[in-house]
Amino acid sequence: MEIVGIFLLRNEEWYSLEIEKSIKENNLKISDFGLDDGFFRNPAGYLINFEQALEISKRLKVPLHPRFTYHWNVLTKEMF
Repeated sequence: MEIVGIFLLRNEEWYSLEIEKSIKENNLKISDFGLDDGFFRNPAGYLINFEQALEISKRLKVPLHPRFTYHWNVLTKEMF
């Protein structure tokens, strides 16, 4: 697995823990965001779209999902 892939996997695990914590603190449910418990069981394999990620970020005051956070320092000109 590439470094970027490992980084994304770890960040998705961390992200799901942050979401779970914030949901509990705010007395919400994951279904309030159109997701189910599979999001917590397998965060790296659970695909959310940008609109869901943005809503979660705004409502729970957490960072944007790692899949939508770009790491510009690892990109080269050739990748564009």
